[in-house]
Amino acid sequence: MPEAGQRLAAEGQVHVVQAERVQARDLATNTVVADIALGGTPSALALDDATDKVYVLDATAKTVTEINGATNSVVSRVAVPVTGRPTSLEVNA
Repeated sequence: MPEAGQRLAAEGQVHVVQAERVQARDLATNTVVADIALGGTPSALALDDATDKVYVLDATAKTVTEINGATNSVVSRVAVPVTGRPTSLEVNA
């Protein structure tokens, strides 16, 4: 489960979990190119290389947020109907 500072690489960028946000950083320069406010507690990341989407799990709120990796904008947020507290996220290939 990602904690603050944990990273997930995508097409020339790395997405970094921060408190209540995900930062997109340029891999070449390590500069922040987007600061994506999510609220809550981001706790896991998954990348779909085929669609350039980043999925962010908030285990406390039991939601998954979809981020467009090309624009670094939030596309959608959906509730995850599970019992307990989810700890990981995986994208089917």
